[in-house]
Formats: sequence, C-alpha cells, structure tokens
Amino acid sequence: MAKNPGPIRSSMSRMILIRTYSPKTAAMMKESLHQAFSGLWLESHVEDIFHICDELVKNGVKSNYKTILYWMEARKRFQAKNPDVALDEIDEWLYEVFYSGENELIELQFNKVEREKILNDLLGVLEMEAMYIDHRMGRRRLAHAGLLRELIRIKRFCKKHRIGVQVRIESAGDQLHITVSNDAPILEEDLVRIQSVRSTFRDFQRRGNEEQFFLEHINTSGGGHGLGYPLMDSILTTMHLDPDTSLFLISATRTMILLSLPIVQPESHALLPAPR
Repeated sequence: MAKNPGPIRSSMSRMILIRTYSPKTAAMMKESLHQAFSGLWLESHVEDIFHICDELVKNGVKSNYKTILYWMEARKRFQAKNPDVALDEIDEWLYEVFYSGENELIELQFNKVEREKILNDLLGVLEMEAMYIDHRMGRRRLAHAGLLRELIRIKRFCKKHRIGVQVRIESAGDQLHITVSNDAPILEEDLVRIQSVRSTFRDFQRRGNEEQFFLEHINTSGGGHGLGYPLMDSILTTMHLDPDTSLFLISATRTMILLSLPIVQPESHALLPAPR
C-alpha cells in the first residue's frame, strides 16, 4: 500500500511511497494536498491538482509494471542461453541495463519482445491488481488465491528491488513542488512523443479548439486514452498557470515529473505556442 510519514509543515516535505494504488492511498494523497494547500489560493484547486497527481501516479504504476514485464522476458531469454547462471546474478546484470540511463541499451531489450505481448500482459496485471484491491477492501471474494499468483510474484519482485511510485510535496521558496517519480526508465522516443502531443494541444488551445483536439487525438493503444498530458495542461491553463513552467518531465535513470505551483495566485496569462 503506502507509507504515511505524517503532515506537511512549513519548509518541510511529505513523501508517500506507493506500491499499490488503492482508494485508501488516493484518499491519503488528497488529504496531503488539503494540508499543503491550507490557507493558500490553491486550497480551492485541490480537486484539480489531485486529478493531475492521480493521472501521474497511475502512469507511474503502469510504467513500473511494463518495465518489470520486459525485465521478466529478458530474464527468460538469458536463462535459456545461460542455464548455469544464478537468477540473482542475471537480475543484477539486468538492473544495470534497465537503470543505465543508456537509451540504446534499454531499447535493445525492449525491441526483443513484441510490444503487443507486453501490452496484453500489462492489461492482465492491471486487472489482477484491481481484483487484489477489491479483495483487500472486502468488495470481492476470490474463488481461489491462485488467481493472483502472477501479481504476487511481481509485487515481491518490486519490493526486493525497491520499485514503486513516490509522491513528494514540499515548499520551495515562493513555490510548492509536487514531485511524482517512478522507477521505470523512459525512452527518448517517449519523451519526443509526449512533447509533440503537448505542443499540438497548445496549438489547438490557442485557436480555441480544445474539444476538437481531444476528438481527433484520442488513442486507446496501451490500455489508456493517450491524452494524459494534454488533460493536465488543460487543468493548469484553467488555473491561469503556464504548463511549460508548471509541469516538467525529467528523465534520468528513472522518470520524474515535477509540478511547480506558485504560493501567490497568478494573474491571467496569454497562451503562447509550446516550445518545439
């Protein structure tokens, strides 16, 4: 589930570590936003910022699981060719590959598996997780525990390798920073794709055609609508915030998204073209 270290204080930070994103964890995150925004203009935008954080956490959970599925496939290939090598040794090598920060090395492993297979497996894992959460909350009884065997194996793997999603809320001068990090590498092509769709959305937005953008660009491949970042940018714009200076995606060996919010309420700003 999630670790809760207590309420935020001025010049301090609060961190939530998420391994299973349950309704209880989502409620904890929303309460953290209420506490952080108390007395500020942001207090009336808790729901807006929660929607952004909720989307980022869900993206992070899916990215982590997708990386693990690629890892498991790479492990199988390595074991088949090197049956005498210990599993821990294989995992150490794969850890170095997936968290090397080297785009070509990671892409090489990704390209050895059919993308469609990974996406189908990912949907299966997410369905199992929904069953697991319902079971833990008493909303559903499982016919037998074996239904979740694969999910439990993956969760043990996550715990062993400290893979999860981290949400940090902290004060930074005249800003509040919300950082959502996951333990999945992001490829250069994904960064380019995200920036491209944000830029295209900005062009539609400046022409007053937001709805048309969403109708034309909906994309359900990969189990989602594919419109997460434009939706987040739309929310920020309605708050009179510039998405380009408020929402940053940072890629290193892992993925980090920084949401920077001013403590003082901003004035309305003109929409500028997104950087290309």
